Amino acid sequence: ERLSLLINWEKSHLTPTQSVQFIGAQLCAHLGMASLPRDRAIKIMGMVDTFCRYRFQSVLTIQKLLGFMSSTVYVIPHACLRMRPLQLWFVRTVDINTCPGSCKFSIPREVIRSLSWWSQESNLMAGIPFGPVSHEISVTTDAFLEGWGAFCSSLDVSRV
Repeated sequence: ERLSLLINWEKSHLTPTQSVQFIGAQLCAHLGMASLPRDRAIKIMGMVDTFCRYRFQSVLTIQKLLGFMSSTVYVIPHACLRMRPLQLWFVRTVDINTCPGSCKFSIPREVIRSLSWWSQESNLMAGIPFGPVSHEISVTTDAFLEGWGAFCSSLDVSRV
């Protein structure tokens, strides 16, 4: 305050700690991990449970679930891959320019089955370690009207 800084006392933690919740992540210094806060994991599991119970879902409900899933990609290993079946189905099926949020769609069984991973607390709480990525692989792909191709390290594949 003497330095003319405004302190938000409600958001400040004045007791030293090795675990703090910050912007949708539980940061644990003693474990060296970032994970989803338990209350958010419970919220997502509840949303998935409700979603799977009813075959027809509104555009708004689908978007809300996808939003919650995408908010976890930095703290849940492979979250992007696990949300992909719902995401692909949604993009291929729903025209958000013509369908209002209340418009309902029948969710395919395979998409519903893919969501079961999101209902397991151990999957949502796995967390991601701090520090550099232990390994990284680059894959380059391209597709044309006449064929496709991919390149990874010294390997390549294509079809015309």
